[in-house]
Amino acid sequence: MKNIVSKIGLLALGLILPVAAGAQKVTEVTTTGAADLMATVKSVLNTVVGLAGLIAVIFMVIGGILIITSGGDEDKSKKGKGYVTYGIVGLVIVIIAGALVNYLITTVK
Repeated sequence: MKNIVSKIGLLALGLILPVAAGAQKVTEVTTTGAADLMATVKSVLNTVVGLAGLIAVIFMVIGGILIITSGGDEDKSKKGKGYVTYGIVGLVIVIIAGALVNYLITTVK
């Protein structure tokens, strides 16, 4: 059973990571100054927040797979529910952090 879960997890990572890497916005810095520094900081922080969100979603998917494949085993089901719960909490924290970062960067300008 662990082999199936690990193969599904690796397949999910193989399908999701190239999309996440291709979805990153590349900005070119041509001048120097505070505005460029803020743009760079915003870009880096948005990338980090996006990756953290992706990790939270992966945790929820793994938890769902554990619940589905538990076969009535209470320990596996409980472990899967924990993954889903922590994934949801992580996703909420990532959304709040992303909103806070964007708010602070736009007000500092």
